[in-house]
Amino acid sequence: MATYDRKASEQALIRAIDALIARDGFEAVGVNAIAREANVNKSLIYRYFGGIDGLYKAYAESHSIWPSLGELLGDVPAKIDELDWREAFVEVMMHYAKSIRARPLSVELLAWECTTRNGLTIALEEVRERRSNQVFAALLAIGFEPPVNLRPHVAFIVSSIHYLLIRGRNIKVFGGAMITTDEFWEEDLRAHLRAFVDPLGVQARS
Repeated sequence: MATYDRKASEQALIRAIDALIARDGFEAVGVNAIAREANVNKSLIYRYFGGIDGLYKAYAESHSIWPSLGELLGDVPAKIDELDWREAFVEVMMHYAKSIRARPLSVELLAWECTTRNGLTIALEEVRERRSNQVFAALLAIGFEPPVNLRPHVAFIVSSIHYLLIRGRNIKVFGGAMITTDEFWEEDLRAHLRAFVDPLGVQARS
């Protein structure tokens, strides 16, 4: 690959992280290994990204790792006038679960960051938090007005989704529920979310 083709080299370096993690695990990721995998000189990591942490940030921004804003919102903006705030909330949470479940590497990263903190996990965390803020801002901009503070509830639900996906890599059952089935993630999760969010509206009115 020609080193003067900056865009191609940048993408090759970002893809190299995916390839290394998938084949050799997270511990294999480093400047030399990434450059070797991408078939470029390691000096390009410093020239194009300012160093390994800059490359990690660019990698974390990739929609191959975290869902895009469009994935998370789905058709909620188009239907916002027809949806109760609780229905909109459930839809966004369902989109999130579906998007993360479709990304096995993201689930591996979520598991890894529970026990490791370094430049890569920090970069991934920062992008995930920013994406959450973007979702809330986008929903508020189109008239989503819940009567309660949903932030702590989102943290609880999203962490539950993460745990079940992480556990489901090796174990099929949790608490009697078959957590690796489409039925669980498409029907049971929706029913749980509805049961969770309905009382919030009641509390807000009382």
